[in-house]
Amino acid sequence: MKWKHVIALIILFCIGACAQTRYTEKLPLVDMANGPQREVTVRVLAEAGEWLNSGAMVHAGRQYKIEAQGKWNGGPICGWTGPDGIGSSKMCFFNMIPGWSISSLIARIGENGEPFAVAGEYTFVASRSGILMFHINEPSSSCSDNQGFVTVRISSPQSVQEVIDVKIIGFDNGIKTTKQQDYREAALNAKAQAIERAGVEIKSVTKVKDFQLVEDYIETRSQAILLPNFEIVDIGYAEGGTYTVMLLGRIKMSGSPARAEYVITPEQKVIPAVRLPRKAVKVQRPGYELTVPPGYSGEHMQRAE
Repeated sequence: MKWKHVIALIILFCIGACAQTRYTEKLPLVDMANGPQREVTVRVLAEAGEWLNSGAMVHAGRQYKIEAQGKWNGGPICGWTGPDGIGSSKMCFFNMIPGWSISSLIARIGENGEPFAVAGEYTFVASRSGILMFHINEPSSSCSDNQGFVTVRISSPQSVQEVIDVKIIGFDNGIKTTKQQDYREAALNAKAQAIERAGVEIKSVTKVKDFQLVEDYIETRSQAILLPNFEIVDIGYAEGGTYTVMLLGRIKMSGSPARAEYVITPEQKVIPAVRLPRKAVKVQRPGYELTVPPGYSGEHMQRAE
């Protein structure tokens, strides 16, 4: 084959790899905790390079449940799986969240939220307020050859679960030091994830300089959240050098109904909810009227008919 043909094939490959499917439909914002709609269902595409903005707003301190089903793959050689990613080829390991299959469903709260693995089902207390976003566990630049989709249902239950079973994969910072230290980082990361799942936001362990200080804090908080007899399974070094462990156990969940930090306007804008120390009042402004819940101002107005 002539060199110019080889170059042409490389260019075509690069163009195909860089082409990204984007979501064309903008989904409406839904406040499941404070509005009449208690659940949201969306479709997450495997080949989409961008994160799907589900429109589902979550509030810090409130418990939510995510359920997913469907079939997709992380590329032709990876094999078809469900949203848990079980069965994907080990050759496909360019994942965003270490320890989880390239075909696992992942999520984050807001544009700058820390990604977390959802797989097929995930009950959690939101550690921050924002819009839930979804993606396949693969870098956006590598999704163009993926196929399939999963359907995701997000709901805000009327009654909260006080205790849930968890399977959490913890990982170190990817910098190989000693096995003992890497295991220590991975185990701490797993406990930090357990704490965040129970509703307390913690800065990523892999990004903090004062490791001892963070370790003391996480160990103390995890004792109040992790029920006794949990187990940490030593998985070891994965592809790429990341050390991983698996935490199996049960955690105590918070998540009693919380006051909203943000509300959605009729114009589909997210604005802060201004809290007021008084009972519910009826607020009237030109063209608007609203009975305001206790503790909030009249920022979330409905246009009067």
